[in-house]
Amino acid sequence: MSPEQAGFARTCTVRTFGFYNGRVIVQNYGKATVHRPYIRGVPYGATTTYRTSVFAVDGAGVAVTTFAPQHVIVPLLLVIYGAVSLGLGHQTIGKRLAGVRAAGTGCAMCREVRKLGVFVLAGLGYLMMMAMPDALLLFAWVPDWATTAVGVTAVVLFCFYFIWPLAWWRGAMPYDRATGFEVVRAG
Repeated sequence: MSPEQAGFARTCTVRTFGFYNGRVIVQNYGKATVHRPYIRGVPYGATTTYRTSVFAVDGAGVAVTTFAPQHVIVPLLLVIYGAVSLGLGHQTIGKRLAGVRAAGTGCAMCREVRKLGVFVLAGLGYLMMMAMPDALLLFAWVPDWATTAVGVTAVVLFCFYFIWPLAWWRGAMPYDRATGFEVVRAG
């Protein structure tokens, strides 16, 4: 790889579902070109990648700070919805579709916080990073292998916490057992 500075930016209009949603400056930097003249004896061109930052701007092109609380509000609403449904003895939509329900006498809010609390914390972390946009520039110098390692670690932890217990089912997920619940067939 041969890293080069690409240093160009452009102003783009953002449309969400076809509706105007503001303007952003897309800045490309850190151009890296991988030269692969031959792959298995077949001529192959170079692959070029860029690292990109996106900044929201107003009509005059001045950077503005955006606020996106949905990254915290949605997981928080899911925690509350699940706890209220479980506390009232109802099924959530997913459990109804799967034909199961959670039964037990444990703390419903504790169960939902153990299940979805990591997503609420991730949303809070995202909001804090968005509150300090200059801090995001520090991530521009993080090597690609480090960001890849963080992503792979997150996927492995997700699989270990949510997928592994389903593959070796013992009647309940770890957060169910820890809070005094079990999963039973509905009906």
